[in-house]
Amino acid sequence: MTKPSELQIIGAGYCRTGTMSTKTALDKLGYNTHHMFEVMKNMETQGPLWLDVVAGRSCVLI
Repeated sequence: MTKPSELQIIGAGYCRTGTMSTKTALDKLGYNTHHMFEVMKNMETQGPLWLDVVAGRSCVLI
């Protein structure tokens, strides 16, 4: 595998389309994953980061 901070896969899907199963499988394969439920759970810290990304002010990989 490549460096942990290097983006390797983007898996995007609508709600109830298997995104959590995909995240779990990628975790088991050793990838560092991020699911949007983590944003909802940590809105105070992650919310502003994602708003900056959407506005084009930042491009952070968590």
